[in-house]
Amino acid sequence: MPIRLIAGFGCRRGCPVDELQALLQQCLAAHGRQLDELVGLASSAHKRDEPGLQALAERLRLPLEHVAVAALIPFGG
Repeated sequence: MPIRLIAGFGCRRGCPVDELQALLQQCLAAHGRQLDELVGLASSAHKRDEPGLQALAERLRLPLEHVAVAALIPFGG
């Protein structure tokens, strides 16, 4: 069964799409993973209007899901 990953993002407002993509690629490489293993991106609901995240999802042709902040609390969110 192929590995399917969702990359979760926490970032400051205004992060440029190129920086987000470079960080994503670095993280995947550090864990021996490939971009084609991604099936989606995710971030907290209060990042819903973040242009860099939206642009990255569009560039990679991946869905961008927004998780309720309350659901992230157990993970330090």
